[in-house]
Amino acid sequence: MLYLHIIAGGLGLVVGLLALIFRKGSRNHIRSGNIFFYAMLVATISAIYLSIQIESNFLLAVGVFSAYFVITGKRYLYLIDRRHQAHPQWYDWLLSLMMLLVSFGFIYLGWQEYARGNSFGIVSIVFAILALVFSIQDVLVFMGRLHSPILRLRLHLGRMIASFIAAVTAFIVAGLDLFTVYAWLMPTLVGVPIIVFWLRKLKGRTSKA
Repeated sequence: MLYLHIIAGGLGLVVGLLALIFRKGSRNHIRSGNIFFYAMLVATISAIYLSIQIESNFLLAVGVFSAYFVITGKRYLYLIDRRHQAHPQWYDWLLSLMMLLVSFGFIYLGWQEYARGNSFGIVSIVFAILALVFSIQDVLVFMGRLHSPILRLRLHLGRMIASFIAAVTAFIVAGLDLFTVYAWLMPTLVGVPIIVFWLRKLKGRTSKA
């Protein structure tokens, strides 16, 4: 299982970077994006299994949140029609509501760890807050409260980049054995502005069109 995780995670990092570089909507972007999705799906499932085996809450958090990001990122390509209306299935609701509860759980656990003097509690809190924001966004979209001509692409792009950030985080921490708070949080601190940049660039292209 470990070797499967390493191979899938390494492939996800390479093709994920290519998907970011290629022009959005191009054939190369779509192909690399599809490979990234399946590679990350295997990597996150194996990561969840391994984290349970070694009893690591931090790696479990990365695995769960990364799986959520990549699955919802893919689903949003099909959830929203050309009239910008969402048509969620029961499993879309289930995934988002489960992530909502998981986020609150990790915020609580992170706070408990931090209160005991473990600075790594901050890591759980930061990841959980990000997942909480995204899951609340899901509920608002499903209820028809959010509308935008580029809503489908914004949600897809934001989630996929978030999944890539989680993959980079896992590589730095586990692959390079840099188990520090800075190593955990640095990819997120760098990645969030990248998400904002691409979303603004996407909005600008749509406005010109």
